[in-house]
Amino acid sequence: NIYFYSSNIKEDDIKMKTAKTFLNKLYGGDMKSLVLNFAKNEELNNKEIEELRDILNDISKK
Repeated sequence: NIYFYSSNIKEDDIKMKTAKTFLNKLYGGDMKSLVLNFAKNEELNNKEIEELRDILNDISKK
């Protein structure tokens, strides 16, 4: 017999839960510290910084 299994949990839900767990464990839930860590260590290029700025601007307008 062959059995096929699939998750009832959406991939986006798993990603969000994993990201929140990571943020809480490593940064005490402080998103600003996470972003600053990447920015200060030059892990973000100018294009990514601009994209993040645009996303934050869009969110703040809502």
